[in-house]
Amino acid sequence: MSGSPGTHVFKGFWVTSTERIPVAVKEVKVTNSLEKMNVLNEISLMSCIDHKNIVHIYGYYEKESSICIVMEPCDESLRLYMRTPRSIEERRRLLIGITEGLAYAATSRIVHHDLKAAILSLTHR
Repeated sequence: MSGSPGTHVFKGFWVTSTERIPVAVKEVKVTNSLEKMNVLNEISLMSCIDHKNIVHIYGYYEKESSICIVMEPCDESLRLYMRTPRSIEERRRLLIGITEGLAYAATSRIVHHDLKAAILSLTHR
């Protein structure tokens, strides 16, 4: 799997004492203290959000020149999903889900400044 430039995404499992949860591990390269601070701030904000239409963050860990974010796995980007013809009802349901997630984030005073189909990830649940 791949993510945005400077990132790699791996599949794995988050193992607790009672369960084994499928996860995605997003490794973000950080080359300076400002990048590191920005990634940690984003993790902090995302960890506070609990909504069915926003990816869940389980935790993170730091490596020498990167930060690995352990999160709920997604199946594909919106851009890839929309390459296949979809009915009006499917598109409507999808747009409602996206706007519900964005509205929830906005109520938490979180605004995404770079929203595009390539970075919106979907699950088939």
